[in-house]
Amino acid sequence: MLKLWNGTEFVTPAALKVWNGTAFVDPEAYIWDGSQFVKVWPPTPISFVGGYGLYQTSLSSIPVPAHQEGDTILFWSMLNSNTSSNTPSLAPGFTSLFARANASSQQSRGVRLAMKVAESSSETIDGLSQTSAGIVLVYRGVAGIGTLAANHPTGSQLTLNYPAAPLTNTDGTSWGVRFRASSGSSDSNPSLSPSTLRAGDDPEGDSFSAGYDSNGPISSGIAVASQAQVSGVYCAVSLELLQHT
Repeated sequence: MLKLWNGTEFVTPAALKVWNGTAFVDPEAYIWDGSQFVKVWPPTPISFVGGYGLYQTSLSSIPVPAHQEGDTILFWSMLNSNTSSNTPSLAPGFTSLFARANASSQQSRGVRLAMKVAESSSETIDGLSQTSAGIVLVYRGVAGIGTLAANHPTGSQLTLNYPAAPLTNTDGTSWGVRFRASSGSSDSNPSLSPSTLRAGDDPEGDSFSAGYDSNGPISSGIAVASQAQVSGVYCAVSLELLQHT
């Protein structure tokens, strides 16, 4: 977080005004990144840029919604198979945040959550293996990932339970995001919070995989939530997006 010395203590720029020759105004701060000045104050609030979902028996690539350099790309992938114990491959250039292999004896779903900070406006996700479905969500103004929690029970279930995730930042700047990989659930569920559907892998609204977010900042932890599903195994993840400060 950016802080300035006011003669007595370090404070955030929000507590200061600067004289622009005519009036006192809110300050703006920039840093030199080696090639250009980058604005660091006031901070850029998190915003949702775009989402996309796709299901195929064997998924080798998936489109990335329109984006720009510096955006955060989250990629949730699922392997729908009961014949082997494998994890969806890590997309080239991405960092794995969470991964769990499927277990053939339980007919479970292997999953992976990965992220990348876009280096250009033409990022791609390809070269995938051991992947049946993918959800891509793009955000702007994200500094990183805060708390991440996962629920991956064994055996068939009729209810999909999203885990709680306490916030790293409670200043009202973080966003909450949820992903699921299931045996089939309704994409629209008003009792689920964060509840804004951003992408599902089924155009008819009964997806194996889906991604949701809070559609704005939250100041308290992501609570436990439940969602009905077709009897089967599942994995559900809750995570916090941290805002640039």
